Amino acid sequence: MVGRTAPVGVRMGHAGAIIERGQGTFAGKAAALRAAGALLAETPWEVATLAQRILERAHR
Repeated sequence: MVGRTAPVGVRMGHAGAIIERGQGTFAGKAAALRAAGALLAETPWEVATLAQRILERAHR
């Protein structure tokens, strides 16, 4: 998920659309997604590993 390093008040892409005008934070959005069961990559390099984990779960 992008937006972690976005300066306060700066909208950065679709992820920033929810985090603007004092409504929500990156941390709050990430926590809500994790609570719903989403896997979030901390870095772009983790995306492939998470995708593999999801595919493995789907084939069980």
